[in-house]
Amino acid sequence: MGRITIFGREACPHCIRAERALIERRIPFSYIDVGQDPQRRQDMISLSKGACTVPQIFFNERHVGGADDLVHFLQTVEADRDHNVNSSSKAKATKTEWADNVLSAPDPEDHRLASSPELHSHGEESFSKLPLKSVTLPDGTPVTPVELLRRLQQVLQPRHRTYNFHWYKNCFVNTDAVIAVQDEFRVDADSATKFLRRLQKDYSLLHHVCDDRPFTTDGNLFFRLSCHRNPDILNSSIEWKRLVVKTRRGASLGRSRDGDGKAGETSSPIDTIYELQRRLNQIVARYTDQDGMADYVQVGQDPDTLNFEVASCILQGMFGPSGFRSSYDATNTQNLTNALLHEFTRH
Repeated sequence: MGRITIFGREACPHCIRAERALIERRIPFSYIDVGQDPQRRQDMISLSKGACTVPQIFFNERHVGGADDLVHFLQTVEADRDHNVNSSSKAKATKTEWADNVLSAPDPEDHRLASSPELHSHGEESFSKLPLKSVTLPDGTPVTPVELLRRLQQVLQPRHRTYNFHWYKNCFVNTDAVIAVQDEFRVDADSATKFLRRLQKDYSLLHHVCDDRPFTTDGNLFFRLSCHRNPDILNSSIEWKRLVVKTRRGASLGRSRDGDGKAGETSSPIDTIYELQRRLNQIVARYTDQDGMADYVQVGQDPDTLNFEVASCILQGMFGPSGFRSSYDATNTQNLTNALLHEFTRH
């Protein structure tokens, strides 16, 4: 039996476009995920005579091209068919004659076109359980650091303030914060103060604007949430050393430290970058139309984007005092840049 083969990558918008073009016409196809098997990527490149982008589509052993080429082919064939048949026969079939011819041909002999269903899944992995150290609210409810930061932004209402002719952005007054926490969580002043101190000492979720004072109720001091800090890294919602996210291979992304301060596993930079891109691509795919256009407003509102924001904190560990670590090569740098650009789209 013949075969239509798509070499693609998980959640690639152009790959999705090609898949949908065939699915809408009820035309079966084989999908090979080159992102999960480097050898299949080499198969794709050699079969397509050097094409490195995805998708690459084949009708048996005939190379069609990418998503644009496939859509153009389908539209041309359908326009010709509609021109040559009368209106009563237009809806008699959803498969076109060309597809029947492709699928009725002998199975491709080239081993590089062999299907590999074990390498690709059209389902999504759950984002609901990220192994993060949670923060316990005064009422005993555990929340992730990013969830708490979003809530505190509403409660504390940070704004720009001046002191001694110096401008401090996105900060709040310590005494105002205690009152706001009291009202939000229905606790007394002492409990509110202890909670805010714990956020500074144990979680680094707030800090003095000059980084030289512990949280106190004395005086009128300016403090700032970690997400409003002027960072030299992309995402400062939480400290990267507190974060552990499991990859498909079972390794941990970034580097973790448990409650005793012991260092955890460290994954390779390329595994870290791949996992972040894969997680975001899953979300973007939900809001990508048949033309490959993504609605990033909807992406930003998706509940799983919050989990991606948490996961992206791992990127902090990829920067040193003078920039990239010396072990990074040009490929890793480019991949990291792509991951950074993806995260910026959320804002």
